Amino acid sequence: MPITAKRNHIKKRASTLIVALILLGTMFFFQETLKTYLGDYFIYPFIAVVIFSILLDVIEYLRYSTTSVEVSDKAFVYRTGILTKREITYPFYKISNTRTQVTIGDRIFGTKTLMIDTAGESDLDLIVEDLPAKACDAIYSEINGKMGKIKLVKGNDDE
Repeated sequence: MPITAKRNHIKKRASTLIVALILLGTMFFFQETLKTYLGDYFIYPFIAVVIFSILLDVIEYLRYSTTSVEVSDKAFVYRTGILTKREITYPFYKISNTRTQVTIGDRIFGTKTLMIDTAGESDLDLIVEDLPAKACDAIYSEINGKMGKIKLVKGNDDE
């Protein structure tokens, strides 16, 4: 049975909200100065910040809601894309290393980052940020379990 997971976008939404609140707070603090320079139009910068924040939030939501990962019997599959759909398949025999990373923000929001290296490549091949922690742990264990089985089978074939 394949394991699938979608990315969690709450961390990005919170950061967008925090930036919007800081900008709105700063603009509110300098409200009298804005009134002096902009007159009756001083409300427009407030509206622009709110619209910009909502737009960023919608874009992040779409990006995150269209990204998923799956571990099947033979490969790790990464799917992403809003307008242009992209699917990348990493067969287990090509995966050389997997690891997870947890930042302070990840701890607060219950997410993890999954990193996958493949054989023969110099750079990190795939970084999947903001996976729910339980799903990330299950995927990590499943990939490492499948990699171990493949290495054992290959080792027996060489003898």
